Amino acid sequence: MTMGSTPPAGSDAGKSYDEIPYATLSHYFTHPDRLATVGTLFGLLPPPATNCRVLELGCASGGNLIPMAYALPGSQFTGIDLSPVQIEQGQKYIDMLKLSNIRLVCQDLIDFAPGQATFDYILVHGVFSWIPARLQEQIFEICRQTLTANGVAYISYNVLPGWTMEQLLRQIMLFHIRQENQPLQRFQKALELLDFLAKEASAAGDETYRDRLRKTIQRMRKYADANYQYWIHEYLEEFNTPFYFSQVVEMADRHAMQYLADSDLPTMYTHDLSDESRQFLEKHAQTWVEREQYLDFLRNRMFRRSLFCRQEAALTRQPGFAQLARLNVVSRILPVDHQVSTADDSPMVFEVTKEDILTIYDPVQKTALVYLAEQLPRPVPFSDLAQATRARLPAGYPQDQAASAEEIARVLFMIHTFYPSLINFNTWVPPSIWEVNPRPTASAVARLLAATSNPVTNLIHRRVDLEKHNRYLLWCLNGERSQAELVDMLETAWRESRIPIPYLKPGCEPQTAREAIAAQVAFQLKDFAGLHLLVA
Repeated sequence: MTMGSTPPAGSDAGKSYDEIPYATLSHYFTHPDRLATVGTLFGLLPPPATNCRVLELGCASGGNLIPMAYALPGSQFTGIDLSPVQIEQGQKYIDMLKLSNIRLVCQDLIDFAPGQATFDYILVHGVFSWIPARLQEQIFEICRQTLTANGVAYISYNVLPGWTMEQLLRQIMLFHIRQENQPLQRFQKALELLDFLAKEASAAGDETYRDRLRKTIQRMRKYADANYQYWIHEYLEEFNTPFYFSQVVEMADRHAMQYLADSDLPTMYTHDLSDESRQFLEKHAQTWVEREQYLDFLRNRMFRRSLFCRQEAALTRQPGFAQLARLNVVSRILPVDHQVSTADDSPMVFEVTKEDILTIYDPVQKTALVYLAEQLPRPVPFSDLAQATRARLPAGYPQDQAASAEEIARVLFMIHTFYPSLINFNTWVPPSIWEVNPRPTASAVARLLAATSNPVTNLIHRRVDLEKHNRYLLWCLNGERSQAELVDMLETAWRESRIPIPYLKPGCEPQTAREAIAAQVAFQLKDFAGLHLLVA
């Protein structure tokens, strides 16, 4: 669980979220554009992300909703959470950013009554596994009552069988700390137990048990060192129920909701499986739900980001050209040699990773990928891509426009299946710019987060980790400073030992230092543009 949750009514669980609030974080897989994109691929007609209504249950301090509200001013956002401390902190951010399209409400989930309100997207991240069963049912009932006809609900939860060993260790830790009430003391005592088990359990017991125990404790300790707030609420709260995927789908069915897909779409692909595994799925998985359940068994899955829609919505399970034609495309696949002809079937090599290449022969496919590379990082509407590709093909090329578009769709889906991070689909064009203005301006949300220790959220809702000197530079981008003035500020901060700059050696000559800073500022500003951090 990586955001706030709504603790059960009548318990003291809410106090721990006031004492140890979560860090302010965004979650890409919950963004309305992501939900709309996946919904579109599976046959829905979801409301546009630029004009929608969004509800988040368990919004913490709004770290997920606020960047959405900033980047999507035409949409409306509502968040509820039980923790008044976190709601108050979120309201401070909203006031600082002067946002009028978002409201955060301090409320227990059991008391939530939407009335006549409806929502196009409902987000429940880091909540479902951490509340009692009656509230899990209520979440689906809220979805049934308030989700619009083509709306999408996102619900994340811990999953079996992957969470089996974590569940065992959680029970052991809860027994060990049962007499301790203070969250931080409970945390320290639980870690002491894990360290003991990692050391002593290796000397006794079953070899398979020892190995699984050791690996699980190593993973849990890594999480504890990186983010103790997450760790406390993940493992030591009153409730944490992992589910089999099919159990959650059955719960959704009781409330007239159906499984749509996973927001983390590549987890549904099977190209990484053996031929035998795919043949087994084809033989034994009679439904889409059974297929996903078997995949969890095969992969020992621990966490899911499931999407649901109304039961009466008609879906397709084979995304194709008709769905892709409604989306935009971003490709990060670059041609190695631009001199190779795209007009014939000569081989053109594209770089997909530092180790892997992709060789394309088909003129339509080559032309489309080269065009996308030229537009990077701009999203390109698929209709524009098909038209531009056709215009670049040699006169008399045998395929018509429709056949060319089908061929483009085929290669894009193929590449996305194997390299999902290199081909992205979306429904909107973010408000970012890709050129550096004379007086550059960063997203107000990014500048606000740059002043904290949290990751920065960009305009496409991705987290961006920056070193301290680059965070400082980003914070300086208020639209009023030239590049020379930015160099002055960064140089002064470095000389006054306020901001360390790793590429400058101690005792560096003043002129040499300034030249290095100037070159780095120019490079970093272009990088900020490519990372969707700059606005007009």
